[in-house]
Amino acid sequence: MKHFIIFSLVLAGAAVHVRAQSSGIKENTILWSSSKSTDLKTNVDRDSESSFKTFSTDKVEFTQGSHTRTLQITDTNGTWENVNESGKIVFSVEHRGVRGTLTLEKNSTETYALLDFTSMSSAGMKQKFIISSTQIQ
Repeated sequence: MKHFIIFSLVLAGAAVHVRAQSSGIKENTILWSSSKSTDLKTNVDRDSESSFKTFSTDKVEFTQGSHTRTLQITDTNGTWENVNESGKIVFSVEHRGVRGTLTLEKNSTETYALLDFTSMSSAGMKQKFIISSTQIQ
């Protein structure tokens, strides 16, 4: 009986460890860093430091240079259990009453973030950011 209790505790500890090491978007705060973007409306490439910090499915802090904007996540389409593997998730976001989408995707050739605020106005931003690193925080 003593061995069964010890074995059960070891299994429970392993389960907690695996849960703590999860790299899914819905369970973690993740920093997505970029040093290159493309304005998809003008097709102009830019070298500039930007980041997206996703707080689970609650909000995103989008930083360009010294400016940070908080985007509230209003809906989520898809799941992505491990950001170290290929996957995709689309967040419906809102900033100061303006709605848009943030698509995060990793495929066999790149990881990128697509920020699109053109659905309500053609003057809105539509930019693709090449993600150079991700950090689970």
